[in-house]
Amino acid sequence: MHTRDEQGHLWRGTWLSQNELERRQGELGRCLAEDRSHALDVEVLLRAAERLALRIQQGTRPELSQALKDMGAAPVEVEATLRAVGAFLRREHLEARLARELGRLRPAEVVRFDMRRPLFEAWAPLGVLVHVAPEEAPATAALSVVEGLLSGNINLLATSARSDDFALALLSALVEEDLSGRLAPFVYAFHLPAARGELLATLLAEADGVVTWGNETNVRELRELAPAAARLVVHASRLGIAYVAPSCFGDVATLEGLAGDACRLERPGASPLRYILLDTEEPSALDAFTRRFTDVLARVSADASWRVRSEEEPGFPSALPARSLAVRLMPRQYLVERLRPIRGLLRTASLACAFEELGALSNALLHAGVSRIVEPGHALDTYAGEPEDGAYILQRFSRRVSVQPGPRVSSLGSLMDLMAPSPLVLAPGVPVLTKAEFQERIDPQVAQVYFKSGGSTSEPVLSAFTYEDYEEQMRAMAEGLLAAGLDPREDRCANLFLAGNFYGGFVSFFTILEHMGVVQLPIVGLPDYRLAAQLVLRHRATALVGMASYIVQLMKSQAELFRADRVVKKIFYSGEHMSTAQAEELRREFGVEVIRSACYGSNDVGPMGFACPHCEGGVHHLLTKAQHLEILRLEKDEPVEGTEAGRLIFTSKLRRAQRVERYEIGDLGRWVPGPCPCGRKQPRFELLGRFGDSFRVVGHFISYRALTRILEEHLKYSGLFQVCLRYGRDREYIHLRLEEGSGLAARDVVDCLLREELHLKSAVLTMRVADLGAELVPPSAFAMSAQSGKLRPVVDEREAANRAVR
Repeated sequence: MHTRDEQGHLWRGTWLSQNELERRQGELGRCLAEDRSHALDVEVLLRAAERLALRIQQGTRPELSQALKDMGAAPVEVEATLRAVGAFLRREHLEARLARELGRLRPAEVVRFDMRRPLFEAWAPLGVLVHVAPEEAPATAALSVVEGLLSGNINLLATSARSDDFALALLSALVEEDLSGRLAPFVYAFHLPAARGELLATLLAEADGVVTWGNETNVRELRELAPAAARLVVHASRLGIAYVAPSCFGDVATLEGLAGDACRLERPGASPLRYILLDTEEPSALDAFTRRFTDVLARVSADASWRVRSEEEPGFPSALPARSLAVRLMPRQYLVERLRPIRGLLRTASLACAFEELGALSNALLHAGVSRIVEPGHALDTYAGEPEDGAYILQRFSRRVSVQPGPRVSSLGSLMDLMAPSPLVLAPGVPVLTKAEFQERIDPQVAQVYFKSGGSTSEPVLSAFTYEDYEEQMRAMAEGLLAAGLDPREDRCANLFLAGNFYGGFVSFFTILEHMGVVQLPIVGLPDYRLAAQLVLRHRATALVGMASYIVQLMKSQAELFRADRVVKKIFYSGEHMSTAQAEELRREFGVEVIRSACYGSNDVGPMGFACPHCEGGVHHLLTKAQHLEILRLEKDEPVEGTEAGRLIFTSKLRRAQRVERYEIGDLGRWVPGPCPCGRKQPRFELLGRFGDSFRVVGHFISYRALTRILEEHLKYSGLFQVCLRYGRDREYIHLRLEEGSGLAARDVVDCLLREELHLKSAVLTMRVADLGAELVPPSAFAMSAQSGKLRPVVDEREAANRAVR
């Protein structure tokens, strides 16, 4: 960091000396013109701020505490300032600000506000914000820059020559904690001595918004220097008042709270409370209250040099002397009328009254011009996203924009899908997260919604979300289902997923369909196929969403109904694969026109991929709003090359209740190269099954997917198929279950697989370490996951046998 004598500055996040600044000052306009063309991914800021908050908590950014000490701050003030800054920078605080003030965690994304109409809106940054810092409160201006970054703006901070280096040191540290390097172009900061007024004029000439804490004279000067179109955001000094009803005149807690509000800052002119207004016309009550309050104030204040004046006049003087408070008569019937002349100065009112008076007196104060009401003792307290002077600060740093591209984007949920997503840069050395470690990441302090994995291929695990996590992910997946072809303007959708026992299928799709605004029939995956079919047809469902195996069995078992009434035109499945042969049969037999993946997702991670009309089989677009994907080699934690198959490793971007970083979900896949004809820029990948789909028989690895493909291609089989592994008398036994009524013979199935699958042939015929058999059984004989209702592809009974022996 530059020393005080060097008058260090920050230029695009990099330290610059005074001499270097003088040489580069003329380049500012060109640099900002270049910077304006780039958008700041809010995830970049959130990760950098989170890392810096942790460093501050750990005490590993000593230059910050040193900067505060150099400006003369006492140790207790240094500690309090760093604690407040660290809390401000925490990810959960910044995300709460985004959600509260701008409505979404990714407010700059141009998305549909109603999926039934091709109308898009977003919050866009103003552009360039110039923050003219106050002389006191060193963290205030730097955190204003963070707010500017949170709303996507380029930020130019101008500090006084009397200001010290804390603000610049904090911003420099924030830039350094950004591993992607993409935050730096949005951060400039300058020390501006009084003699360098021309530099301030240069900064203001570039401003789309000006942020200041100045008095009326300074504000007027800034308005004259800034472009006429620039938005002026003024953090003005406000007049703090309190209003006390007779029921609280003698209440000790009220008096102590008001005294605390008055002297909490203990600096001349800094009191958040200047007037105490009493709901009475009695001078005797005024005198008695003033005496009691004066005694309490003397006891509460660390410095007893406060003056309390009792005044019966109805008006308000232009100013009160420092460390002075006035107690005045203000009957409630005159409250709005008498406060109106100073309504432009009002912000916070501390209200002390009985519970039954709270509504009427709050309403009166709000109509009088107050924008914030608190209980006594809490005038300086705040919460994430609280309005300031009647407005949200992030909205004042932003502008609402709209796009109307017409019907050509009928299946597009976000215009951002047509732009290449920003890469997510992870911290080096983060290990791959296994299922065994996954559950340890739950934060019970913030977790609000719990789901459990289906357990079809492994032991079920709990996963946790906040409600905001859940809603953001479901909103993102609603855009994915729109891309898949579900039309909320015309379709009526039957939700046939299972529910209960911590399973998220039905609940999640209920929320997804709700976000889409589609007509929804929440039927659930009923075991009574007849009843389910009758409900689908009676209520004219044009689309079905559910497990592939359930939908296939529903329609085949009730074929006469679905053939007679061909209302179902779309099927969207999830949770398991639907074979080409199964899809062709549904089209041929029942007139279904669209059969497509509804979502690639899991209860562990949430939605991870979606299918457009050009995605076939297991191909999906990555849901980049919610997830980051790596595909690592099978044998080691290195990225695959080209289209090599590997392990899918996910990092969730929208997860606060449980940190999901580099999670090995248990699926195999490969990248799909080249652009997608749909025009979306999210990368594509193809699912190649789960680790558990490949089973081992005495040294031979056999793929369930490979067996399914052979049955489909050579025997035209499209029914349920399951592999059951057991121990035989002297060797292992591979038992195959297929669906009866297909016209196949068990012997033909065995012969075909032994002829076409080399690993199976080796185990059974060459090495003779396993036997192979098949049987055709009714659908009820197949083993299903009790949690999700999915077909269990491989049922390994050998593990249970081993446990029984032990």
